[in-house]
Amino acid sequence: VNKKRKASLDFYLGKSQNKSFISLLSLVFIAFYSLFQIFQNDFVLGDVTEKQSNQVKVIRVIDGDTFEIEGGQKVRLIGVDAPESVHPKKPVECYGEISSKVLKQLLEEKTVILEKDVSDTDRYGRLLRYVFLDGVNINQYLVKEGFAYASSYPPDISQQDLLTVLQAEARVLNKGLWGECETNDLEELNELIKDTLF
Repeated sequence: VNKKRKASLDFYLGKSQNKSFISLLSLVFIAFYSLFQIFQNDFVLGDVTEKQSNQVKVIRVIDGDTFEIEGGQKVRLIGVDAPESVHPKKPVECYGEISSKVLKQLLEEKTVILEKDVSDTDRYGRLLRYVFLDGVNINQYLVKEGFAYASSYPPDISQQDLLTVLQAEARVLNKGLWGECETNDLEELNELIKDTLF
């Protein structure tokens, strides 16, 4: 009888330890899965390599929305349009020189990360990219601070809704060009008020 009880007890303990081990494995799996979800961009296979390969050094800023990287390739910021400062057929626009100087101060001689939307280049052969410097989205920053307008050029519009909201906030707060340059388009102002209030 004692032998049977001992065997039964051993079997139970073995089963119990098995359950504990499975529970522990489940917890470890859930923890790793949660971390994967939180840091998904860093754990996806090839993503880290891709981000590293998208790191480039900015050699020269051309104007408030265009710059040149090592190798001579020009990059045009997606979703933004800075006032003209160097266009051969257009005069320097209000806030154009300031926008250009700001981008120069931000990016020149810095290493940045470029991120594509849909199109690779525009009709002039410039790379179309979102630009990140120390984790900051420069496209969004320029619009938010009033150094550039939000401009939609389909199909590269994944951030356009956010850029439009950032522009509305900048206009309401008279940031940058919105406080310095005249806006005479009544329809545009009404659209801004509607976007801001609703």
